[in-house]
Amino acid sequence: MQTKKSGFTLLEILLVIGIIAVLAGIVIIAVNPSKQLAQVRNTQRKSDIKQIYNAITQYYIDNSAYPATLSTTALTEICNTGSVASTSTSTSGVNCATAGLTNLSTLVPTYLVSIPTDPTGSSSLLSFIPTAYAATNATGTGYKIAKNASNQIVVQAPLAEIGTQVVVGDIMSTIISGITASWHFNEASGSTFTDSSGHGYTCNATNPSQSSAVAAMFSNGRVTSNESGGCLATGINLSNSSFTLSAWGKRSYAQQGSNVSGSNIFMAGKGTTAPTSENISMGNPVLGGGNFRFESWSGDFATVGPAINGTTDTSWHYYVGTFDTSTKVANLYIDGVLVSSVVGTVNFVTTGSNLWIAQLDGWGQGWNGTYDEAAVWGRALTASEVAYLYNGGTGRVLVP
Repeated sequence: MQTKKSGFTLLEILLVIGIIAVLAGIVIIAVNPSKQLAQVRNTQRKSDIKQIYNAITQYYIDNSAYPATLSTTALTEICNTGSVASTSTSTSGVNCATAGLTNLSTLVPTYLVSIPTDPTGSSSLLSFIPTAYAATNATGTGYKIAKNASNQIVVQAPLAEIGTQVVVGDIMSTIISGITASWHFNEASGSTFTDSSGHGYTCNATNPSQSSAVAAMFSNGRVTSNESGGCLATGINLSNSSFTLSAWGKRSYAQQGSNVSGSNIFMAGKGTTAPTSENISMGNPVLGGGNFRFESWSGDFATVGPAINGTTDTSWHYYVGTFDTSTKVANLYIDGVLVSSVVGTVNFVTTGSNLWIAQLDGWGQGWNGTYDEAAVWGRALTASEVAYLYNGGTGRVLVP
């Protein structure tokens, strides 16, 4: 007698397939292949920049000097010259100097077989490459290098993924290269705030009764009232020079529209009294229409950032404004992100040297809230330097 063999029903097969699909999905989520691949690329980046750093160091040991082409104090992308020794041309046929890139081909072949490139591929993916080159070729490597005034080398991989900082060397020492003044506002009392850069630009409270020490972004900061609790530093002349203004700020209440007082966190002036002092501002001015701005009031440039969010934006933010005399480009960064960029007409020119923090001279309209960690540079910080200082929102205290 034959025994009847039963098979799987269609329903059972579908159930098994469904279970396998669910399990596969769980495994894929757990493994997260995109994250794993990003980590692999970051590992490659760490290896690459370490190779470059070691090659530069050995070159210095052998020659008692760095390559002559390494003259930048700001992080600048390395030219993709491949395995060709002592060339001035990238693998795509573009002159490295013309592209504004650092040429390290003198390291080949003695110190490097070939100049490493970022694993993401061509520079068309790299936002910091000049547009004229980025659209057509792989001029850059995706890696940046700098040498500060103390001959310290930093090599960075700005395209590092999943929020990872991939850098070799003391990047902070490079970032503070060219710093003019820096105020931590850690003083628990008094009306003078020390310039931690060592250059002696003390910031003096303009209205001591309108500000006080308070726990802030880093240790102490200053909290203002009546929009006139800022301070004034004299002797800082930004005329005909590249510069950067930066500060952390937290509003006591948010402001929007042209019918309310402004909220300027920085002012650079060319006189001693308004309105001649109103020459560079960074903030939400009374006529700003609710938008945070970094601008020259004489019309040289005006970046317009995002609108202030009504009465809800009372969080800490990192504000940075830069101006580069070589390109006339003015950039406004908020929280490590470039929010506005314009090309100005001329350099900022001033006949004075006053700089107000958190106040618009004697007019009020200053910062209404808490401010902390303000600084001025005699150069334009790069996007990667700004992002490094923002540090995902936790910030970094400038040293010194």
